[in-house]
Formats: sequence, C-alpha cells, structure tokens
Amino acid sequence: MSEYCVTMTSKPSFPLKTVAVAFSSATISATCSTCLFQPFDLIKTRLQTAANMKRLAYIAAPSNAPTSMMGTMVYVIRNESYRGLWKGTTPSMFRSVPSIALYFTTLHSMASLIGKKTSDLSVAESFSIGLAARSCVGIGFLPFTVIKARYESGIFEYRGVMKAILSIWKTEGGRGLYGGLTATLLRDAPFSGLYLAFYIQGKRLMNSLLGTEKLPSQCNLPCGVAAGILASGITQPADVVKTRLQTRVAHSLTTRQVFMDIMTNEGVRGLFYGMMPRMLRRTFMAAFTWAFYEEIVKVMEKASWAI
Repeated sequence: MSEYCVTMTSKPSFPLKTVAVAFSSATISATCSTCLFQPFDLIKTRLQTAANMKRLAYIAAPSNAPTSMMGTMVYVIRNESYRGLWKGTTPSMFRSVPSIALYFTTLHSMASLIGKKTSDLSVAESFSIGLAARSCVGIGFLPFTVIKARYESGIFEYRGVMKAILSIWKTEGGRGLYGGLTATLLRDAPFSGLYLAFYIQGKRLMNSLLGTEKLPSQCNLPCGVAAGILASGITQPADVVKTRLQTRVAHSLTTRQVFMDIMTNEGVRGLFYGMMPRMLRRTFMAAFTWAFYEEIVKVMEKASWAI
C-alpha cells in the first residue's frame, strides 16, 4: 500500500485531515472506475440471469438471450445501443462510490486503531480488517446493490433509483430491498479480505524481488490485477447466488435453496456463469481503484492535505 499510511503512528489516532484524504481520494478513484468498467458488470448479470430465464416463467424476459460474453455484448448493442452497456450506472454510482469511499476510510481507521500501517498488516490482520470493513459498508448499501442487479438484468423497467426503491418497498417490502443479504456478504466480505491480503503480500513479494523498500508506482497495478483474479475466482459462486436471489420477485427461497437449485439443475458450471466479465470487472476495477487511490493520496500529501 502507498506510504500515505506513514501518518499512522504506533498509537491509535484519527486525524481529521488524514481521514478526509482517504475519503476524498477513494471517492475520485471509485467514480472513475465505476463508470469505466460498468459494461462488464452488466454483461455478467445478463449471463447469470439468462441461464435461469426459462425456468422463471413469471419473468418477462427475452428467451433468446445469448449465453456468451461476446454474444451478450453484441446482443445489447443491437437491441439497446451502446448506451445499453452502461445501464445500471446510476444505481451503481449510488452504491459503489460512497461504499468504496467509506470502505477505504473504515480500512484506514481500523488499521490505525491497532497502531499499524496498512502495509505492515499480517495476512490474518489484512484479511480480517478487509472483511470487517466491507461487511460494515455492504449492509448499509445493499438496497442499491439489489436495484443495480435488477437494472442490469434487463428484466425490470424502473424509472429512476428512488422510484425503484419505492416500487420494491410497496410490492416486496424491506425484504425485497435486502434480498440476497447473506449471499452478498458471502461474496463481498471474503473478496475484500482476500483481495487486501493478496494485494499486500503481492507488493511485499515484488519488493523482495526488486530489492527495494519502496515499490515503484507502476508495480501497484499488476499486484492489484493478480489479487483481483484470485479473489474473484474464489467468490464467484456466491456472486451467482446473489444475482439469482436479487432478480427474483418471489423471495421464498433461501441462499442455501438457490445454491442447491443451481447445483441440481445446472451443475457446478452454473455457479461460474459470468465469471469472465466479473473477473475482468472486479480485477481491473479493484486494481485501478487501489492504484489510482494511492497516487491521489500521494498528490494530496504533497499538497499538505494530510497531517
């Protein structure tokens, strides 16, 4: 991680300017990465719902939806124009930008609380802190995760984020807005914990190979890409279950029941639908966000934003 953590002393402290740097820099990086990689998320959601459309007769969705990444992209462009690839960007911004900003701020605060630089965390500490930070943030923003998944699926036609929230609340209640909570936590919390652990260890390995104490900025991105690939692959099944739960109008099934339904009707392969676009999106988004975040922090520190 970048040397912004140098402001953390051996004693727990929460300097206001330092927290402001963490929040504002994460907001900028999250906004850029969310807009840039949204098409991958839409394609991933379409692939994960397409395989299940025939069995969900109550959903008015196209039965000829393609089941490949390139096929889905071409299908969306032909039927919804290029703008269709960015469907769901608004709810994604509502969810991703503040949640990523709060995640980095929480991560920063937790590391400071135990009196360590983030770059000095052990594997267990980095995994635990990443998991805890994502869990805290993920629960609060889950309604936007549900709306984002529904926008991207092409199944639901909502006219604005707030109208979507009101519509779900009126027809499905709070349970609809928090659909797939367990599956979401099983996806996001381990992903963040694993990503942070892999990322920090990857940077330490690069430092060792290069024989340097301070890793060059250009090495942050490949470390992030490697961490993202590993974390995405491990948490892929939970993502499929989450998408299936959140794009269902009936919420009678539990996370376990949806998991067993996929295994019974689609096999292990069903748990990995949409893996390629998700891996591309999560990997490059996380790597870009971290790399961009660290560079912004350095610029802000030079401008005396942080103490």
